[in-house]
Amino acid sequence: MIPSIKTSIKQSCAVWIAMALLIAAAVIFLSDNTKSAGYMRLVPYHSKALDLFFTVFTYLGDGIVILLLAVVLLIRKKKWIGVAIIVSYALSGLLAQLAKYIHPSPRPAVFFRQLGLPFHEIPGVTLMNSMASFPSGHTTSAFALLVVLILFYPKSKWNLLWLFLAVAVGYSRIYLGNHFLADVTAGATLGIISAFGTVRILAFYSGAKKTTVP
Repeated sequence: MIPSIKTSIKQSCAVWIAMALLIAAAVIFLSDNTKSAGYMRLVPYHSKALDLFFTVFTYLGDGIVILLLAVVLLIRKKKWIGVAIIVSYALSGLLAQLAKYIHPSPRPAVFFRQLGLPFHEIPGVTLMNSMASFPSGHTTSAFALLVVLILFYPKSKWNLLWLFLAVAVGYSRIYLGNHFLADVTAGATLGIISAFGTVRILAFYSGAKKTTVP
């Protein structure tokens, strides 16, 4: 069954408020800091343990993990949420890639190298020569999944935890040296839009299909 967006929002008001406050805080931080200063304030410290942790943790926003979850849900006969996860992942990925194409932007390693400033590289993880920083694809996917889960399970006691994990995926992209906060914030926004769009599309499709059944 496709959830009612209006009803789901009412039933999960706290998590939506928390999400809005986080995005607002990110926008305020961006307005008060230059690109380089903001990055250094968000990532003031590195350690081998944190490098390893975030290298693994960031895969929560990876397509393989998200699609695997969708497959598991489909196998368990949770059709619509499984389909919603797949469609939102595809839609959010398309929007993210389109944005990267329209607005090529240097990743942190390239940006800091152009400024002649030192930069912490995590070998095999940090992308050193890429111009596809904006937006963060992992964050886009993570927030698309988050919003689908909230819309389908608005009363779940785990929703704030899912929000924390999505935010942590976004931070992992900054920590690993692959994105700036602006990239992550834009990715989160695209993910949210993609999830809402997906649920509306599926609701329309489901309603149209019912009206054609004799």
